[in-house]
Amino acid sequence: YDTGIYTWSYFYSLGKNEFQLMWNYLKTLKEQSLSRNSTTIMKNRM
Repeated sequence: YDTGIYTWSYFYSLGKNEFQLMWNYLKTLKEQSLSRNSTTIMKNRM
């Protein structure tokens, strides 16, 4: 990886905090009555 868009320390942080980040993401979706399923998202917005 060599484009310079992200640093290796950022990638390391994502890996190290993977479970906490995912938990926060899913918690936010639930609080906003959203889903990871794109068809559900579209139904909620119609």
